[in-house]
Amino acid sequence: MLATYVPLGKPVSLAPAVLAGLEQALRRSDGFASYEARRQWVRRTHGVAVNDKTLYTRVRTRFRAKCKGPAPQSHKKSLRPSPSPSHLSGTPPAGDLLCEHPPHPGL
Repeated sequence: MLATYVPLGKPVSLAPAVLAGLEQALRRSDGFASYEARRQWVRRTHGVAVNDKTLYTRVRTRFRAKCKGPAPQSHKKSLRPSPSPSHLSGTPPAGDLLCEHPPHPGL
């Protein structure tokens, strides 16, 4: 008779119904904007309080999903002026010098 395989380690702390519901919610096009939104959805829908690390690990390893929202950026980054189209083309704009210093007279 063959022995059944029992994986080592701690068993999954989330019920299969919670994982199935979470998988369906992750497949929607709008998804979740943050991990906190996922935690609140699980609490509201299934009435289960889930640890941050548990939910993050389950979502990233089992479902290979990430947050749909953009990552937060520094307020300093938004204050920078956007580059002009001439800088994007790779050619210097008229009037700009390629070298700031005059060539050395000995060369």
